[in-house]
Amino acid sequence: AGRPLPSAVMCYNDQCAHGLIIALLRAGLVPGRDVSVIGFDNSRIAATRALSIASVDRRPSEVARHAVDLARARVLGDEPPPRAVRVDTALVRRDSVGPPPAPGTQS
Repeated sequence: AGRPLPSAVMCYNDQCAHGLIIALLRAGLVPGRDVSVIGFDNSRIAATRALSIASVDRRPSEVARHAVDLARARVLGDEPPPRAVRVDTALVRRDSVGPPPAPGTQS
């Protein structure tokens, strides 16, 4: 029977998540039912597959907007003191995630 499966895997990026989904399917497992798979980047590959991939959207346009604002301030001499800029992420739920297993059960 082997070792128990994790209930979910968070992958480095969507392409890695896609590869994991292929491996799970080849092993006879169903992503989103047997193991949840989550990617990172919310790239086009996540939404355009037969089994769509849940992914963390890091909101690159918002990151770019902050970078442009900071660069503009620096060029204009209005540079604020160093600070951290926080850009929230969002989980985009798709086919590759399901509910966690019931307590006391294993995949």
